[in-house]
Amino acid sequence: MIEKSKAISVAHLKINYGKFVAIDDVSFNVFYNEIFGLLGPNGAGKTSIIRVLTTSLKPTRGTVIVDGNSVAKHAREIRSFIGIVPESFALYDYLTARENLQFFSRPYSISEERRKKNIEKITASLAIQERLNDKIITFSSGMKRKISIACAIIHDPTFLFMDEPTIGLDPKIRRTIWDLLFELKKRMTILITTHYLEEAEEVCDRVAIINEGRITAQGNPIELKQSQNVQSLEEVFMKSTGM
Repeated sequence: MIEKSKAISVAHLKINYGKFVAIDDVSFNVFYNEIFGLLGPNGAGKTSIIRVLTTSLKPTRGTVIVDGNSVAKHAREIRSFIGIVPESFALYDYLTARENLQFFSRPYSISEERRKKNIEKITASLAIQERLNDKIITFSSGMKRKISIACAIIHDPTFLFMDEPTIGLDPKIRRTIWDLLFELKKRMTILITTHYLEEAEEVCDRVAIINEGRITAQGNPIELKQSQNVQSLEEVFMKSTGM
């Protein structure tokens, strides 16, 4: 069997906030061009892990490598090839969608021609071309989420981190985002957190279930169901978290 290349390697990660231990000895790998899901109840530590992987939080202990780069030593390099979709909208309400896209592409070394082509391509895939000149404050939550995703991938990152990307969205928009993820997977490595277990089961190649700062199960959703002799990832989740 050919061993897959590790895009992300997390080994013995520990994250403390003062005396509170948010993440305790967590290890997992993410392979290139897969969609990996972090699942867990509120407060399990998923967002803390995302913050470490995207270099906005220093780990208390452990080794975290993204595309061969240590988050502790090569934060600037990592930021140059990742995209981030936070759970909360990080858009400028009184700028238009186009202006937001242009703004979020500025830190990256892409030409104006490439910027225009990317805006055209991405907005077409998300069906938001007709709203490009409207201000963000006029958008629904679903439209804001689409713009957030567009801003995160405007510079063609090779890694995409998404924290609860479909929370609160209607089924039609969630399906649009799922379809986009399958397309992006051809050229990106994607890590998502989600509370929607049916979403994780359909979208993710592999998952890690986290509870109280520790991984309680990880693997391919089908294999996890078979190993625990259950019919759904939700049942795996309930067993793994003691809920």
